[in-house]
Amino acid sequence: MRLRTWLPLGALFAAGLGAGVLFTTFGPLGGSDGAAMAADGENGAQLYDDKCIVCHTIGKGIRKGPDLKDVHKRRDKAWLVKWIKDPEGMSKSDPTAKELLEQFKNTDLMVNLNLRDDEVEDLLEYIRQESEKAAK
Repeated sequence: MRLRTWLPLGALFAAGLGAGVLFTTFGPLGGSDGAAMAADGENGAQLYDDKCIVCHTIGKGIRKGPDLKDVHKRRDKAWLVKWIKDPEGMSKSDPTAKELLEQFKNTDLMVNLNLRDDEVEDLLEYIRQESEKAAK
């Protein structure tokens, strides 16, 4: 979690630190160098097991929904994120989503998984990792 503290000019002078505004970051996202935190495939595995495995496989064929192997190669990331975050909305407006629904018309629409953005990233990273394993 990123914590930013802004100290006003007067407080800096009182502390003997000179003019300006001090910006301090504690606990940067990612490593100590402040690099962006990478997606966590391990957390993605848990999310997949908890929320996806009932309807999907990764490299083992169609279950209730499509096989997710290499889905990151078939769809761009923005589309996947939007689909995972709002399958109902996408099913009403997106031509590709409508096509998938027609293909899998004997199943229910994917439910909204109510995942945070970081969880979606983790899930997509896990699917990518497992897709690579399945290809070998």
